[in-house]
Parts: sequence; C-alpha cells; structure tokens
Amino acid sequence: MDELRELYTDTLMSFYLAPDRKGKIADAQGLEGKNLSCGDRIKVFLQVEDGVIKDAKFTGYGCVISQSSATVMCRMLLNKRLDEAKEMIDRFIDFMQGKDVPEELLGDALYFEGVRRFPSRVKCATLAWHTAKELIQKLKGIQSDAG
Repeated sequence: MDELRELYTDTLMSFYLAPDRKGKIADAQGLEGKNLSCGDRIKVFLQVEDGVIKDAKFTGYGCVISQSSATVMCRMLLNKRLDEAKEMIDRFIDFMQGKDVPEELLGDALYFEGVRRFPSRVKCATLAWHTAKELIQKLKGIQSDAG
C-alpha cells in the first residue's frame, strides 16, 4: 500500500483535481496522443507567436498520472522558445527512463520521480510530453516553411 500511496502523492492528486491548463485554445495547433495499453488520450494545444509558446493546454482523459503530468507539462511550456521546450521535454523523458537529469532542470516534473519505479506507468507520465514533442516538431516545420 505504501508503494501505491507514493505513486499517487497528494501533489499529483492536486494537479489532477484542479488542472488549470485543461481546455482547448481557439486557433491553436493541436495533436492527439494515445496510450493504447491503458486507454489514456490527450490532445495537446500550443499557441506559438514568434517561436515562443504563449499558451499551452490539453484535453482528454486518463489516469491521475497522465492528467497531472499533462498539467505540469503545459505549465512548464509557457513562455519557452520551441527549441527550449523540446529540450525540456527530452530531459523529462530521459528522467522518466531512469537517466540522470539535474533536479533543478525538472521543476515540478520532479514530482513524478516515484512513477519511474513502475515501468507500465511511465507511459502514462510521458504521454503528453511525447505528444507535445511531436507537435513542436510539426510547428517548427511550419515555421521554417513560412520563413
């Protein structure tokens, strides 16, 4: 039972119960990601101006881990340049895969450290991050085509 409590910490539950970043963004690019093994679905929306993420939100459904992770990610993406955002996402994914990442670079994403001990749940925690990374790559392609 202690392992389960550690997995669903009070902080993760607070992100899940009051996701301030949940919702659509009008006129923003979006991309949906799915975790076929558990049924989680998340659509990430990014509003980008001059290469900077001005707004980040998500819609969808899933477990506490996937939803709270999406909330944290969207908060962390705000006001980041696309390259900075991609680097931050890569660091989080590395962290969730058990690689050493300096704690100061993780911010609130550090709360997901306990999830790393449950390999089947790592996919839940990284779903929104993988989706955002793919969307950022798409947006960078659109910007380079327009420029």
